[in-house]
Amino acid sequence: MFAPHLRGRRRALDQPKKVELCDLVHHGATVEEAADAIGVSLRTVQREVKLDEDFDHELKLSLRQAP
Repeated sequence: MFAPHLRGRRRALDQPKKVELCDLVHHGATVEEAADAIGVSLRTVQREVKLDEDFDHELKLSLRQAP
């Protein structure tokens, strides 16, 4: 069986970047600062939060635990 062909561009905010973003936020960066640090726009983060329930949850936890 063949893997499905994915159309369109690669995701700017892939899983490793999501983890890095949450880590930066956990250590005190704002979401906007963290997005800039990993090379994505705040709008991209906002879109991914709406599309990825797990990422939304992890980001909210990071925001609560930030210093």
